[in-house]
Parts: sequence; C-alpha cells; structure tokens
Amino acid sequence: MKHFKFITFLSLIFHFSFFIFHSPALAIIPSGVKPFPPIPFVMSDCHNEDWGKLYPDWGPVGGWWNWSSGQCQDGGATPEEYIRKAKQIRVTLDDGTVIPKPVGVGVRFTLDNIGEWQQRLNKPEFDNLAFLVAESPSLHGEITGAYCKGNICIEDTLPWALNIMTPLANAFPNLPIFFQGGVNTLIPLAELAVTQTNNNAAIKANGWIPDLDNALRTVNGVLKGGEMGFATVYHPKLIVGFEPGAGGTGNEQQDPKHWYWGVMEALSHHPDFFDIQEPILRVMKKTENQYGFPLLSFLRSHLNKTINETPDFWTVLRTSKVKEVCWCGEKASDCMSPDCCYNDSDGNRVCTGPQRSNFSFWLYQKDEISGGRSVALVTKDSPEIPAPAKDHAYGFHTCRRTDQASGNNYLYFDLDDNYQPGLNQNQNLNWEVTVTFVNKGTDKLSLEYINKNGQLIKKSIKKGSSLGSVDNWVDFRWTLNDADFLKNKLNGADFRLNSESDGDEIVHRVLIRPFTTKIETKEETMPETKEKEIPIKFLPGWQKVELKLSDRIPENCLAVAYKDSGRWQIFLNYLNTLFFAPKKKSFWVKCN
Repeated sequence: MKHFKFITFLSLIFHFSFFIFHSPALAIIPSGVKPFPPIPFVMSDCHNEDWGKLYPDWGPVGGWWNWSSGQCQDGGATPEEYIRKAKQIRVTLDDGTVIPKPVGVGVRFTLDNIGEWQQRLNKPEFDNLAFLVAESPSLHGEITGAYCKGNICIEDTLPWALNIMTPLANAFPNLPIFFQGGVNTLIPLAELAVTQTNNNAAIKANGWIPDLDNALRTVNGVLKGGEMGFATVYHPKLIVGFEPGAGGTGNEQQDPKHWYWGVMEALSHHPDFFDIQEPILRVMKKTENQYGFPLLSFLRSHLNKTINETPDFWTVLRTSKVKEVCWCGEKASDCMSPDCCYNDSDGNRVCTGPQRSNFSFWLYQKDEISGGRSVALVTKDSPEIPAPAKDHAYGFHTCRRTDQASGNNYLYFDLDDNYQPGLNQNQNLNWEVTVTFVNKGTDKLSLEYINKNGQLIKKSIKKGSSLGSVDNWVDFRWTLNDADFLKNKLNGADFRLNSESDGDEIVHRVLIRPFTTKIETKEETMPETKEKEIPIKFLPGWQKVELKLSDRIPENCLAVAYKDSGRWQIFLNYLNTLFFAPKKKSFWVKCN
C-alpha cells in the first residue's frame, strides 16, 4: 500500500497529474462539536416536508431553509417554529435508529444581531438543530468576491465573512456553522476556519457538478483548494461539504448518469455533508431504478466516514474531458489549456483546472508501475466501447483500459496504508474484490495477488454471456480468504488485473470490501501418559500392600485379608484376583 506523510501534506508538490493524494480521516466531527447524521439535507426545504412519507424509497434525509430568503408559513413562520415542527417528524436512519428530523437554519448574521440569534436558537429544546448557515449579503447568500453578472454587480462579501466568523463560532460553540463560497473564496475561508478554537466553523462549496473545470487549484504546485480540492486539503481539519451548482436546472443535471458521476467525484474528497436540491435527489434515485446502482444509499454509507469506518474502498477509473479552463482568478477573462495559470501580485504561480485523476476512495490505481500504464477513453468517442455500454451511467464520461500493444497488460491497485483493520487474535481478514468492466468478447480476465504465504495467486474468468449482459458493463466479484492487501507485496501494489494478452480490458470501477471470519482452532488434547508401574514385591510373612483389580496374587501367598466394618475378612490365594473386594485397596498378604 502507498504510504503518505499526511502531516506534511500541505507541503506536498502537486501537479495536475494522474493522481490526487488523499489524507486519512482522523476524526470526522471535531471533539465538542455536535455531530449530525450521515444523511443528505434537502436544500430549500421551505415546507419542512416529511420526506420519509413523501419519498419513502429515498431513505433518511434532513432539510434546511435560508431565512434570509423569506418566511415559509406552512414550514414554520420563524426559525424556532421551523425547528419545532421538524422535531415532530421522525427519520429512520440506516441502522434502524429513529430520530427527530434534523434541520439547519440559514441566517444573515451581522455583528449586531449575533447576540439576539444566540438567545433565540442556542436552547436545549432545539436538539434537532443540526447546523447553521451564515448567509452573506451577496447573491444567493454565498461568499464571493466582487463581480458583475449581466446588469447586476455583486459586492465583495469575503471581508464580511472573515469579520463575522470568530464571534459567530464563539456564540454557538457546539454547533457546526457553514460558510459557503466558491473557488475564489474557499481558501481564505478555510484558512480562517482552521484557527477557530471551537473547531465548529465549517466550509461548504456551492457549485458542485461533475468534472468541474475549477475543481482543483494549486499555488506554486501545491494543492491549496478549488471547488472540490479544498475538501481534500482541509479534511479532516474542518467539517467540509458540497452543494450542487446551478440550482439543479439544465438538461444534463436532470440526467441520472450525470449525478452518478457527481456523487462519486464528491465522495472521493471525503466530505462530511451534502445539501441537495429536491429535484436532484429525485434524479439520483433514478440511477438505482434505471441502472441498478443504489446511489443514495451508497452516498450515505460513505459520507462522514473515517478510513477505518468505511464499509469498502474503491476507485473509479477516468480522466477529465475538460480541454480549456477559464478560471484564472485575477484574469478570469483569459482561458488556457490544459489549465488556467497566472502569477499573482506576490509572484506566486496560481493554476486552476479540473481533476484529471481517478475518483479514489482510499483505493488507488498505480499507473506508474512498469507494465501497468493505462489508456484513458472518452466513452462516447471511443469505437472500442459497444453501444449498450455507452448508454449506461458508467459509460457517461470516461474510463480506462489496459494497453497490450505497448506491453501494458496490467492495472495495479493499492490500498491506503493508513487502513488498520484492528483484528482480534482469532479473526482472519478476508476480501471481496468487485470489478466493473465491459463484458465484450470471450477473452480471459485475471485477478492476481500475493497471498499470506508469499505466493502469487491468479484467479481467472472468461468473459461472455455467463457473466451477464454482453457488450455492457458487468460486475464480477472474487472472494478471497488468503489475500494480503496490507504490505505492497506485488511490485509495490496490493493486487492487479491481468488482461492475459488476449484482449484489452476496459474497466470502470474497482471496489474492495474487507470482512472478517473466525479462525477455527482445534483443541489439542495431550495424549494420556501412564506412570510407569513398579511391581509389588511380595515378601515372606504378613505385609500391607496397595492392590488394584488388575493385580494378581502370587501362588506362594497363602492368604489375603482386608478389614470391613471393623472385622477382618480372609480369602485364599486361589482367589488370586480382587473381584470379591472391588471397593478395597489396602490388603494384608501372608506369603511364604
């Protein structure tokens, strides 16, 4: 497994290359800060809906409303009424726990009204108040720099946010408080948030859509932020979250394929929080109905998880389709390719661009290993991918394949070294490995790994109708009880896929799930050892001896006597066994 020194992560030189490095989650919600459940929250939940009744197949969700946008009489005329109404609604979590509906409240805070809001909302009865959102004076309540949009010019609200963050965090020391912004304000917001003594200042990126051209931002080659990358830099130091951009409008945003990729990208940055518009949640549910992938439950099971809590590890093999970037900060009108770069006033080289690496959730493809260099395919443009696979959600963007023509028959994978399974002495660590690939042709695909005895193991399958739909994506699962994925034993990786030189493999996703089984131990019984018996010496005259039933009395002994109830009993030597006195041990024997 690959090992990273995460303490020095911020000094890691990062170019927009194949990989993006993730820090391990050491703690999700900081100590002393009220935790919220790992569920999505419906954005603009004005009517304070009972979503479990309205959409029971969604699973558990919460909600929040921005009170600077106006009142919602039926949802609660005031924030207090809104919270109380939500408390009457029951939400059943995935583990069966039933809780009052958790909600958030957005307020346009000022230095003058923080004390008033503290008295109104910081009350024990509002135990279902999950978070606050600091709504800025600018458009949509987001924290932005100055810009003009059509005939509307927006003021620079970053100074407001930096001025209000500390007193607001101190007024609600146990409650997460989200400051929401975009690519140009996320870095200064996060830099101030990490200094808060209560650790409750949280950062939310508004503008999350798949394959953003401003997903990552570097300064002098070091990853510093971006619409998605800020979460990688500041998690787990901060509570981080995402909100979809463009209000859920547009034909592409109504496509379930689009949001499958959006969720996988966001999860790869290990967020703690999602707030999502109702129309987009409906679209996300369609991903399961149309393509068989349970997107909402997958989102919940990987949200707000540490590396040792997640149910599995995965990577989505892909690249970016973005060819030109127009987010140059101070020179926003300029567009460049492949990334948009400029020198700021301090002489720093600032570059903004998309995430070209895989979407990795603590499982990484090691593309740099000899024989394992892959080729990225833009799915819709590739003649190698059959039409049914292109129409699937997995084929909506990009994928990767082996490249046998150049001698690259393998795809190597590596589990993050920070994973610590915490086994008991009588437990064995097993793995399920699920590979999603195009089931085209009848060639072989093999999974190879080093077992716990140091041996190279190969498990092969033959593609075709026996695996599922032909010319489409299929999932195949191997169950391994002898694999060792903790020690980088296979050329510096943990396992690999082998195309076997009989046809390239087109792969979308690899997912591994650990599980334990009890080691059955046989109780070793020690062989019964008999003490060496010393034969009794029968001497002339009377003598007392200890006899067993198996002892025989010599012929030269005339009589055997024993005492029973205080009286002597005698039998002659011809009764040379003790069957007539089975309960006795001590005898007197008279021998010649």
